Amino acid sequence: MEKSKKIVAIVGIVFLIGSYITTFVASLMHSSFAHGLFKASLFCSLVVPIILYGYILIYKYFSGKDHSDEE
Repeated sequence: MEKSKKIVAIVGIVFLIGSYITTFVASLMHSSFAHGLFKASLFCSLVVPIILYGYILIYKYFSGKDHSDEE
């Protein structure tokens, strides 16, 4: 379980970094396509982490386990 959490975390980090790079590149371009790409990148940069956090909360609730590191 711990290994799968790390893999999901790494995939999430890579996705967010890619989204930030896409947002930066789109902000430098001057075309109508770039404007839509910029808006989509900003949306993903804000919404995807919120959705992932919600999934984590739902998983904790339905699994009945507290996954904190308290011992």
